[in-house]
Amino acid sequence: MFIVLIIFVLDLVSCGSPKPPKKGIIKGEDILSKTLFYQTDMNEITHITQGLLDKHPGLDIGICSFEGMYIIDPSKGSLKSKVEFSRRWGIEAIHIDKDGDYEIALYDHNGTVGLLGMNGSPLWTHKFSEKGKVNSIASGDLDRNGELEFYVATYDGLYQLNTSGRILWKKGDTAYDVAIFNPGGSKDPLVVARCPQSILRGIHYLQFRDYRGELIKEVKPKVDIMGIEFVQWPLQWNMVTRNRNIYILDLEGNVVLKDKIGYAIFDHRATTVRFFDDQDPYLAVVGRLSSRYHRAILCIYAPDGKVFYKEIIGKTTGLLAKKSPHSKCETLLVGDGPGKVYEYKHRLKKGEIEKQ
Repeated sequence: MFIVLIIFVLDLVSCGSPKPPKKGIIKGEDILSKTLFYQTDMNEITHITQGLLDKHPGLDIGICSFEGMYIIDPSKGSLKSKVEFSRRWGIEAIHIDKDGDYEIALYDHNGTVGLLGMNGSPLWTHKFSEKGKVNSIASGDLDRNGELEFYVATYDGLYQLNTSGRILWKKGDTAYDVAIFNPGGSKDPLVVARCPQSILRGIHYLQFRDYRGELIKEVKPKVDIMGIEFVQWPLQWNMVTRNRNIYILDLEGNVVLKDKIGYAIFDHRATTVRFFDDQDPYLAVVGRLSSRYHRAILCIYAPDGKVFYKEIIGKTTGLLAKKSPHSKCETLLVGDGPGKVYEYKHRLKKGEIEKQ
């Protein structure tokens, strides 16, 4: 997902890192319970989603890998159906409508992006030139016309494709990451891309654009970052990003939180999770470490910003705050190595946790 220079530097740093970390809880052993939610035959859990994934009433859980998706009944913990992809894909998002129809936005690092239907077959694909190798994609309805647009960060610039996969515009020369910032309400959603200011490592900036591609503002983060995820946590909107640390930045690029990890993080996912219905949400981040380690790290932060829970787990980027049909409380689903998804629940009462 990065330019060759940065991949080379990171690989050198990773090779000089300590031995692969052992799986296990680092902090919070008595705070959360961890139980097996479902076990698949997938090699790596890359994405977990929740929604109406078939024509039957009730929310389903979708567990995804590069090769396909398992649709699970969350109340019974049983397999409802499988969707097999015709080739190996990286999932960006699964868009689900109220009728249980869904489309899967995906990409590969060979320069192809696409949209799959419910049977796993492509609705369309678009192959960029060799110069336009894909770093990441994001999708959303920024113009609010009821149809998705797709924003693709490539070594050739930032592209917008329409719902049929046709290119509408291109901006800049190189974009490393792209994400959608949608604060809701009357504020317009924006597309945000991480772009280089020079070929030197660490000199990057964030461009905020509207759906037409017009530049709204540029922000230079105060630290070297990779990857962008927007979260409303604890109350205001912030960005989750990474390098050898996990960072929370405000919308001007200032550091709100820094958590030293000690290993290079090559990909991450973030979500808020409401363990208690009368308390502000927690923030969960899963970071995938070097592929040679076959490890990831799960970090959960309390509403006051303190580290609440930390664990070394199997290689994954699967993460979901699982909603309950009976309350406002949520549990956390996290991938853990080949095929497994675990569910995390609070073990202590709210007052007991506040004393920790």
